[in-house]
Amino acid sequence: MNKRGIPIAIILIALMLLLLFSQFSFPWREKMNLKEESIEVSGIERTYFLHIPPKMNGSLLIVLHGGGGSGKSIARLTGFNELADERGFLVAYPNALRKHWNDGRGINAYYSQIVQGNLQFLF
Repeated sequence: MNKRGIPIAIILIALMLLLLFSQFSFPWREKMNLKEESIEVSGIERTYFLHIPPKMNGSLLIVLHGGGGSGKSIARLTGFNELADERGFLVAYPNALRKHWNDGRGINAYYSQIVQGNLQFLF
Protein backbone atom coordinates (compact mmCIF):
# COMPACT_ATOMS: atom_id res chain seq x y z
CA MET A 1 0.00 0.00 0.00
CA ASN A 2 1.41 3.39 -0.92
CA LYS A 3 1.65 6.39 1.42
CA ARG A 4 -1.48 7.88 -0.06
CA GLY A 5 -3.61 4.81 0.63
CA ILE A 6 -2.76 4.56 4.34
CA PRO A 7 -4.75 7.65 5.46
CA ILE A 8 -7.70 6.55 3.34
CA ALA A 9 -7.60 3.07 4.90
CA ILE A 10 -7.45 4.56 8.40
CA ILE A 11 -10.45 6.79 7.67
CA LEU A 12 -12.44 3.86 6.26
CA ILE A 13 -11.65 1.68 9.28
CA ALA A 14 -12.62 4.51 11.65
CA LEU A 15 -15.94 4.98 9.81
CA MET A 16 -16.66 1.25 9.94
CA LEU A 17 -15.95 1.15 13.69
CA LEU A 18 -18.14 4.20 14.25
CA LEU A 19 -21.03 2.58 12.39
CA LEU A 20 -20.53 -0.70 14.22
CA PHE A 21 -20.48 0.81 17.71
CA SER A 22 -23.36 3.19 17.00
CA GLN A 23 -25.61 0.13 16.63
CA PHE A 24 -25.12 -0.83 20.26
CA SER A 25 -27.12 0.82 22.98
CA PHE A 26 -25.74 1.52 26.40
CA PRO A 27 -27.90 0.48 29.38
CA TRP A 28 -27.86 3.89 31.08
CA ARG A 29 -29.11 5.50 27.86
CA GLU A 30 -32.14 3.24 27.77
CA LYS A 31 -33.21 4.01 31.36
CA MET A 32 -33.49 7.77 31.10
CA ASN A 33 -36.91 8.12 32.79
CA LEU A 34 -36.62 11.91 32.80
CA LYS A 35 -39.46 14.27 33.55
CA GLU A 36 -39.15 17.77 32.10
CA GLU A 37 -40.06 20.49 34.58
CA SER A 38 -39.92 24.28 34.58
CA ILE A 39 -39.98 27.11 37.09
CA GLU A 40 -39.99 30.89 36.70
CA VAL A 41 -36.91 32.70 38.00
CA SER A 42 -36.69 36.50 37.72
CA GLY A 43 -39.42 36.46 35.09
CA ILE A 44 -37.65 33.86 32.93
CA GLU A 45 -38.87 30.29 32.50
CA ARG A 46 -36.06 27.91 33.45
CA THR A 47 -36.23 24.22 32.57
CA TYR A 48 -34.68 21.10 34.00
CA PHE A 49 -34.98 17.34 33.75
CA LEU A 50 -35.69 15.32 36.87
CA HIS A 51 -35.08 11.63 37.47
CA ILE A 52 -37.16 10.16 40.29
CA PRO A 53 -35.99 6.72 41.48
CA PRO A 54 -38.50 4.04 42.55
CA LYS A 55 -37.46 4.44 46.22
CA MET A 56 -36.16 7.77 47.51
CA ASN A 57 -34.00 8.58 50.53
CA GLY A 58 -34.48 12.36 50.29
CA SER A 59 -31.09 13.21 48.74
CA LEU A 60 -30.72 15.29 45.58
CA LEU A 61 -27.84 15.43 43.11
CA ILE A 62 -27.72 18.46 40.78
CA VAL A 63 -25.71 17.76 37.62
CA LEU A 64 -24.65 20.73 35.47
CA HIS A 65 -23.84 20.27 31.80
CA GLY A 66 -20.86 21.83 30.09
CA GLY A 67 -20.97 24.77 27.71
CA GLY A 68 -23.09 24.02 24.67
CA GLY A 69 -24.74 21.02 26.32
CA SER A 70 -28.12 20.40 27.88
CA GLY A 71 -29.62 18.67 30.88
CA LYS A 72 -30.72 15.77 28.75
CA SER A 73 -27.32 15.37 27.10
CA ILE A 74 -25.45 15.24 30.42
CA ALA A 75 -28.02 12.74 31.74
CA ARG A 76 -27.26 10.45 28.80
CA LEU A 77 -23.53 10.88 29.24
CA THR A 78 -23.18 10.29 32.98
CA GLY A 79 -25.36 7.32 33.85
CA PHE A 80 -26.36 8.90 37.19
CA ASN A 81 -29.96 7.72 36.77
CA GLU A 82 -28.94 4.10 37.16
CA LEU A 83 -26.92 4.93 40.28
CA ALA A 84 -29.86 6.96 41.63
CA ASP A 85 -32.15 3.96 41.15
CA GLU A 86 -29.72 1.79 43.14
CA ARG A 87 -29.10 4.31 45.94
CA GLY A 88 -32.45 6.12 46.06
CA PHE A 89 -31.59 9.75 45.35
CA LEU A 90 -33.19 12.30 43.01
CA VAL A 91 -31.17 13.66 40.08
CA ALA A 92 -31.83 17.09 38.58
CA TYR A 93 -30.28 18.14 35.28
CA PRO A 94 -30.90 21.88 34.83
CA ASN A 95 -30.63 23.58 31.44
CA ALA A 96 -28.57 26.75 31.21
CA LEU A 97 -29.97 29.65 29.22
CA ARG A 98 -28.64 29.50 25.67
CA LYS A 99 -26.67 26.40 26.73
CA HIS A 100 -24.12 28.35 28.82
CA TRP A 101 -23.87 29.10 32.54
CA ASN A 102 -22.87 32.52 33.86
CA ASP A 103 -19.56 31.45 35.33
CA GLY A 104 -18.41 34.95 36.24
CA ARG A 105 -15.80 35.40 33.55
CA GLY A 106 -17.68 38.41 32.15
CA ILE A 107 -16.64 37.62 28.60
CA ASN A 108 -19.68 39.39 27.19
CA ALA A 109 -21.43 41.97 29.37
CA TYR A 110 -24.73 41.67 27.47
CA TYR A 111 -24.69 37.90 27.68
CA SER A 112 -23.85 38.05 31.40
CA GLN A 113 -27.00 40.12 31.96
CA ILE A 114 -29.11 37.56 30.12
CA VAL A 115 -27.91 34.64 32.21
CA GLN A 116 -28.28 36.37 35.58
CA GLY A 117 -30.19 34.31 38.06
CA ASN A 118 -28.39 30.97 37.72
CA LEU A 119 -27.85 30.82 41.47
CA GLN A 120 -31.51 31.59 42.10
CA PHE A 121 -32.44 28.86 39.63
CA LEU A 122 -30.12 26.28 41.17
CA PHE A 123 -30.72 27.07 44.83
